[in-house]
Amino acid sequence: MVKMVIYDCDGVIFDSKKANLEYYNYILKHFGYPPVNENDKEKLLIIHTYSNDNVILNLFEDKDIAKKAIEFSKSVDYSQFYKYMTMEPEFFETCNLLKSYGIKIAIATNRSKTFPHLFKYFNLDKVIDDYATVSIIKNPKPAPDMLLYLLNRNNLKPFEALYVGDAEIDYIASKEAKIPFIGYKKSFNNCPKINKHSEILKHLQNR
Repeated sequence: MVKMVIYDCDGVIFDSKKANLEYYNYILKHFGYPPVNENDKEKLLIIHTYSNDNVILNLFEDKDIAKKAIEFSKSVDYSQFYKYMTMEPEFFETCNLLKSYGIKIAIATNRSKTFPHLFKYFNLDKVIDDYATVSIIKNPKPAPDMLLYLLNRNNLKPFEALYVGDAEIDYIASKEAKIPFIGYKKSFNNCPKINKHSEILKHLQNR
């Protein structure tokens, strides 16, 4: 029986590609670097899935400047980029329905310092029971550490949870943690796929 559904954040709860691109271009501009082009798929994938420090280390070739950029990023108010974020349809409704069945809701995300304020601003605290970020767990996905942390904190076995993600690092982390995985708007090997949040209900009924 599923006792907890764990969600990735960016790309699953939010469409935040534009916000993250604006955020990292803001940092690049501060150090006199050209912006990442919206058509640069390789860098966009890094921006969308890596932890903050690892994104910056990939964007800045000069490691000394990268270290300064990481420090600078700590002073950037991410809330100025909220206007570029949109929540995926049916997320809150699905969470409330899952909770009515006694299922806990959690988030495992490679976000770090930007997450707590975002969590409050978008009222995620109304439906989320627990979360793990890179500020709490040092090793980002694809390491399974965040998922294992959530299992341990909630006294759950891997088969009692589901992880919903949209990136290869989510799939790898889930596989390493031995938690069943569901792809959001994307297929991963033989894993189930959902195109909207409410579709997760049929997968709960099938287990």
